[in-house]
Amino acid sequence: MTLITLASFFQQSQTRIFLCIFFLFIFYFTVLSLSLQHLVFSKSYCPKNKFPIRFPFYLENQQPQNCGYPGFNLKCNSQGYTVLNLPFSGEFLVQTIRYSNPEIKLYDADNCLARRLMDLNLSSSPFEAYVIVNYTILSCPSEYPLTFRSLVVDCLSNYTTDLLAFYDGSDYEKYMPGCNVTARNFSIASNDLKYSDLFGLSLTWSVPNCTTCEAKFELCGFENYSTNQEIRCFGRPKSGSSEGQPIAKVIALSVAIPISLLLLLIFGLSLRIYCNKRREASS
Repeated sequence: MTLITLASFFQQSQTRIFLCIFFLFIFYFTVLSLSLQHLVFSKSYCPKNKFPIRFPFYLENQQPQNCGYPGFNLKCNSQGYTVLNLPFSGEFLVQTIRYSNPEIKLYDADNCLARRLMDLNLSSSPFEAYVIVNYTILSCPSEYPLTFRSLVVDCLSNYTTDLLAFYDGSDYEKYMPGCNVTARNFSIASNDLKYSDLFGLSLTWSVPNCTTCEAKFELCGFENYSTNQEIRCFGRPKSGSSEGQPIAKVIALSVAIPISLLLLLIFGLSLRIYCNKRREASS
């Protein structure tokens, strides 16, 4: 087909250009919507951890915000470990995440979680402590002959002072008259402060509530893949599907398709200009 014949075709059927563009736009938004769906359902990992990171959590700088719920942003540190930043308590390393029975377990990079628990502040975060226990805290001179040395929290003690922690209501205190009570009814998010580095800090959340979806072995995500904080359940992608597509694919689709449409539009307009010039030249 010669260029003149092609120009004549477009001149006689100009609406075909616009119909073509219209249907390509529909195709574009359909593909983009499906790609966003895959992103919402995608799982990410930090190199040193094997547990999946998915809704309501998301990885900063690796997944878009609509992959997770506000306040559930995680990141990979320079060593490749998963990190959660609590607004008033700083960064904790993530040991594991459970989705069916909501729990995120944290630990301290410096192996003194007990010190972090003494100052733990969960306000302005979506999390709450899995358990709260009231302790009595004793401070004893290091040379004092302790009857219950098993209660000493090693990482909170030093060469001059031993710090002991035991449940409120215990009678240990009366056996150590040479020690000072530092705190009573001190609420700490740990069943065993002394061995908190071993057991970790367990936090849970009630919003968003994805337990219904998890019970049905479905996935949880934002309604219409937006960030309006309305969530619903989605069926899991079939085995072998493109679950976990990289963000680069969505970016490529978002860029390549509009450019193709633009080129098509320019081509159509160029043909119209060519036709007009031919008509003017022949008149």
